[in-house]
Amino acid sequence: MFPTPRGGGPGRTTGAQLGTQQILGGSVSFTANAPWNRARMKARSRVVQAAAAAQRPFVVAGGRITTGDDVPKQKTHSGAKDRFRVTRTGKVLHRKMNKNHMLEKKTAARKRRLAGMSELTGGDAAQVRKLLRGN
Repeated sequence: MFPTPRGGGPGRTTGAQLGTQQILGGSVSFTANAPWNRARMKARSRVVQAAAAAQRPFVVAGGRITTGDDVPKQKTHSGAKDRFRVTRTGKVLHRKMNKNHMLEKKTAARKRRLAGMSELTGGDAAQVRKLLRGN
C-alpha cells in the first residue's frame, strides 16, 4: 500500500514525513517523495519559475498551475454556428422563419420574400456574437 499525504492511522506515514510540498498556501498539495509525483513536481516548479522570471502571476485552475497563457479556450456554440454567420463588417445574419415546411400552401411571392438572409440587430446580435466567439 502506498503512503497517503493525509497521514494518520497505523502503518501510514504523515505528509510531513514524506515531504509534502504546499504551493500557494495549501491550495495545491502533493507528495514530493512519491515516485508517481516526481515528474509533476518538476513540471510545476518549471512553470512557477517561468512565471516568476517573466514577473507574471500564475493561475491555479483545477489543481493545475499555469502562467495564464494556456488557459482553456472558449468553444464555439455548435448550434449557433449552423444557424448564424457574421459578415466581414460584423453584421450577424440569420435565415428567415416560415420557409422550412408546408410550402405548398404559401404563395410564390411569399416564398420569394422569405428567401435569403436577414440581419439580426440589438441584444440578439450581441448574444449570438458571444456564442460564436470561440473561433
